[in-house]
Amino acid sequence: MILSWNGSEPPRNAERWIYSQKPGGEVRLRILRDDREMSINCRINERTETFDQVVEDSHAGAKAKRIREGILRGTTQPVTASDSRR
Repeated sequence: MILSWNGSEPPRNAERWIYSQKPGGEVRLRILRDDREMSINCRINERTETFDQVVEDSHAGAKAKRIREGILRGTTQPVTASDSRR
């Protein structure tokens, strides 16, 4: 349990507070763990996140749809000569 945050009450939204701080800042926590009070100092580091988004192509041909389904299900079928003409 966090007892104090930089000598004050913990913020209601700790994650929002941390993201509002500059990298390299420090957070001093006083916690209660296993019936013992402890002090912890944590440094705020810069963090970057990458988000990828996969969307369905509404104009995909039959060949592209078969490839997609094969990838999703873990099975693929060989491409035949008739596939290359589509």
